[in-house]
Amino acid sequence: MVSLFSLFSVVVFGQHEPGSVNYFTFHKKPYYFGLRIALISSGYKIELSEDFIRNPYYRQIEVQPGNGLGASVIFNLKLGRYFDFRVLPTVSFQHRQLHFIAVNGSDRWDRIESIYLELPVLLRYKSETYRDSKAFVIAGVNYMYDVQSTSFLDREKFPDVLRLSPHNFCFEIGAGLQFFFPYFIFSPEIKFSQGLDNILLYDRKLPASNILYQLLSRAIIFSVQFEG
Repeated sequence: MVSLFSLFSVVVFGQHEPGSVNYFTFHKKPYYFGLRIALISSGYKIELSEDFIRNPYYRQIEVQPGNGLGASVIFNLKLGRYFDFRVLPTVSFQHRQLHFIAVNGSDRWDRIESIYLELPVLLRYKSETYRDSKAFVIAGVNYMYDVQSTSFLDREKFPDVLRLSPHNFCFEIGAGLQFFFPYFIFSPEIKFSQGLDNILLYDRKLPASNILYQLLSRAIIFSVQFEG
C-alpha cells in the first residue's frame, strides 16, 4: 500500500515546486501542535449468538447510527521527510441505537450514549509538496474509555439495561490533505474506525443480551485540523 501511494505521490503531486512558499515555514520544525474538531457517525457491528435462532422474543436486530462530536489536542513528531508520529488526546460525545424487533410487536429500543476519553496513536505518510499542499494516508490504534458506560449502573435498579464495557480498542485508517498557510496548517481528514474488542458484557438473565454474541464499535470520522 505504501509503495502504491508513493507512486501516486510522484505522478499526481510531482516534486517540490518553488511555488510552495508557506511550506518552508514548517518543513524544518521537528514537531508541532494543534487542535482538531471532528464530526462522528458511529454505530455497531453485531454478531448474533446461537440462542437467537430459538429465542421466543426477537426476530431481528437493527443498528441505528448516530452523530457525534469530538475535540482533540494534536501532538505531531516528524519522522524524516515523509512520516509523522501523532498522538491526539480526545474527548468525544457519541450516541447510537439498537432496535430489537420483537415477535409480538413490542419492540425494544436501546439508545446508547457515550462520553469517551480517547488516546489515538497514529502514523501518517505524506506525499511530496505541490503548491503548498500535500496528500496523506494515516493509520493507527485508539484506546477509548466510556465514562458514561452502562456497566456502572446498579443491576438491581436497572435490571433491563444492556451493559457494555467502558474499555474499547479500535483500529483506524484514513486519508486527507494538508494546506500550508503563512501561520498554520489546515488539514481536512476522513477516517474509518473499527472496534477490535467485544464490548458486550454478557448477562444470562437478559434476553437482549443472550441473543448477541459480540458487539463491535465502528465509526466514520470527518475532522478539520489546525496545526503550527
